[in-house]
Amino acid sequence: MKKFRFSLIISTVASAAVLCTGCQQGEDPTLLSIRVATSPETLVYSPGEKFDPTGMVVMGNYIGGRDVEIKTYTYEPKDELEMGVTYVTISYAGKTCTQDITVSDTPRVQTGIEVTTLPNKLIYHAGEEFDPTGMVVKKVYVDGTGSKITDFSYSPEGELDTTDNRIRITSDGFSTFVDIVVIPEGAELTGIEIASQPNKTTYYVGDSFDKTGMVVNAIYDGSYKVEIKNYTVSPSVMAKDTTKVTILFEGKTATINVEVKEKEDDVYYQGINPNSSTLLNDLNRLNSSKRKSTVGYKNMLNNPSKGFYVTDPGKGSNTITTFYSGRNNNGTGGLNREHVWPNSRGGNQVENDIHMPRPTLNAENGSRGNSFYVEGKCKSSGGWDPAMEDFGLESYRGDSARIIFYCAIASTTLKLVDKEDDSTGNKTMGKLSDLLRWNLKYPVLEREMIRNDGAQSLQGNRNPFIDHPEYACKIWGTTNSTTRQICGIK
Repeated sequence: MKKFRFSLIISTVASAAVLCTGCQQGEDPTLLSIRVATSPETLVYSPGEKFDPTGMVVMGNYIGGRDVEIKTYTYEPKDELEMGVTYVTISYAGKTCTQDITVSDTPRVQTGIEVTTLPNKLIYHAGEEFDPTGMVVKKVYVDGTGSKITDFSYSPEGELDTTDNRIRITSDGFSTFVDIVVIPEGAELTGIEIASQPNKTTYYVGDSFDKTGMVVNAIYDGSYKVEIKNYTVSPSVMAKDTTKVTILFEGKTATINVEVKEKEDDVYYQGINPNSSTLLNDLNRLNSSKRKSTVGYKNMLNNPSKGFYVTDPGKGSNTITTFYSGRNNNGTGGLNREHVWPNSRGGNQVENDIHMPRPTLNAENGSRGNSFYVEGKCKSSGGWDPAMEDFGLESYRGDSARIIFYCAIASTTLKLVDKEDDSTGNKTMGKLSDLLRWNLKYPVLEREMIRNDGAQSLQGNRNPFIDHPEYACKIWGTTNSTTRQICGIK
């Protein structure tokens, strides 16, 4: 059995795109902020391990609202992690953001290994040997976390023949497999074909190409077909003038026709300067001008054509998806209206606006009371976190944060504070730093997009923090040192 050891080397050199007066070396004056759009695969470490960025996607937001993936970032600490380290700082062109991690000395029980990134080469000619270059193998622990393996073995070793269709990867007494294809010796690649079109061919500007449903075959000697997965696509992000996406594999290409549309919100937010110091008030004026009416508090449950059936549809006719728990409820029976911004804290000012109240099950509605949103807390401990309830889904942290942000621009008498509680007479909500963190950590999901479109169809206005989550840090990111760190602001 052949042993193979490899190390991953990341080049992390940030450079400025343009020169500017007063900029520090390496800064880019057109870059507004950076954020971690997708967390890395490994978030839990033992002391002595090093941070592994595999799977992490870092996005930069540029002037004009343009989002671009950044690959040449740096991060600290690079050395072995110690107890007490709770986050990694990512830097690029003078901007920073953070990624939360956990360093624990509690022994983790390994349950297996898995290949998280396939090797670069999956198709071989008979007589060639397996090449693991590019493959990432990880330990799998009982708590669902993992850590990269840099020492593993594989079999079969030596020359492959056409009967070999998988490689066994082994480490620490555990095994997993990588499927391969071995074609006859001397067979030549003559082309590739799109055997099945992708499910999605219509995009908005800035969307990433979605290969779901697509099947690509490599064709050898004009007739021998093998499905391939390690192809590349260009472009990977849709631009205004994109009409085709090219699939590339070993010098051969095939194309897919796509339609790319302008985002509706590009028109909706025309005239909004995201870098303005008056962004909160500008959004308030925009919201007031676009909101032609409000649904009304009672109508949300009592009028099927105007209420939660439109903004929070479930699976099937006359069903509603409940807030916090994401359950499918048949009709409005057993439902209540959750004031995401509590009534006693000024929420009555926006309770007729369907962007704020959400449908919840009666049995769950009273669990929060009028508590601030505070990570890791429940009502009895001075705060509330949907993820701390048995019925709550963690992803609703993001939804909650963006609704709270909306309320603060819908009525500028409502304020956000970085506290775990406050006098109800102050008409405040928080905890601001946790809300900003949730907004970044839990990206906008399809349910929020559906809700935003539904609310606009009823009232004429949209929640800007669903369309542009980055607006939250632009408005509240400089509140204190904690919010600056969360938003990556120096």
